[in-house]
Amino acid sequence: MSYIDTYFGVHDSSLELLLHPLSAVIDGLDVGIAEAKKARDSGKRLTEDDKFSLAAMLVSHADHGYVKEGVDIMEQLLYVRWSKHEKLVEGGPQKWTEEEEKRELAAKRKLASYLLYASIGRCKLGQYDMAYSTARKLASIQPDDRQGAALLAYVERMQTREGVAGLAGLAGIAAVAGVGIAAVVAVGVRALSK
Repeated sequence: MSYIDTYFGVHDSSLELLLHPLSAVIDGLDVGIAEAKKARDSGKRLTEDDKFSLAAMLVSHADHGYVKEGVDIMEQLLYVRWSKHEKLVEGGPQKWTEEEEKRELAAKRKLASYLLYASIGRCKLGQYDMAYSTARKLASIQPDDRQGAALLAYVERMQTREGVAGLAGLAGIAAVAGVGIAAVVAVGVRALSK
């Protein structure tokens, strides 16, 4: 049984590998990232797909610096892609040709991929509120996506876990503060009774 199965009741092996990459995968990512950055730094104009590939490799890595860089690139891609998506949604139902429908479906899939990787990156950085927001957007445009549903469930459970841990920490601080106040009051009472 996997880590995600055991702790979060969600099974998606590809999601698990993205959240917790194996060392052999990281080695391959290192090579791919180096090649993509070399192309980028050589002055080659990267296409949207090139940028996505680089960002996806960075987000998939275990190194938080790489993950942050990948999320930043993914957010830039998302900004442009989401703006286009909103304009189409605002326009209401469209009468499209078959070719236009195929293009719109492909654009929606790209947007879903950007949202998935951005949310995974935010999870890996411990930014669960932002990950949740992104995963919800993914669910709104691809409600039947199994990986997106697994990610949303994972993020929700992580938020709950983080919230419970935060409350436990606050309770501990309150208990220590209470003991401290009680000690000060006890010393004050003794001083007044003398």
